[in-house]
Amino acid sequence: MTDDANNQTTELDPIDIVAFLSEPQAIVTERGKRWVQDGILRVRKKADGSAPDLQDGDQVPLPEGVFGVVGGPGQNRVHSMTGEDFGWVRYRIRKGG
Repeated sequence: MTDDANNQTTELDPIDIVAFLSEPQAIVTERGKRWVQDGILRVRKKADGSAPDLQDGDQVPLPEGVFGVVGGPGQNRVHSMTGEDFGWVRYRIRKGG
């Protein structure tokens, strides 16, 4: 978790995640070429059914590098026909830029 006011980071408890990453994209600027990569992070809900403690700006280490969480949880819903809750929450993530 990131505390911008005090410029500190706090480690979160381990969470169960699955990442789906897009292809890295080159961005050409005045200073040269930089690479960005976006993705979707699926995170298992807590035992009580609530969303994990991730929030905008938190950093998630993946084998492909450290990605930042962009925004809050999304698609935290149940199946429209059966009402089944699959137990996962979706976050957008991004690296570079």
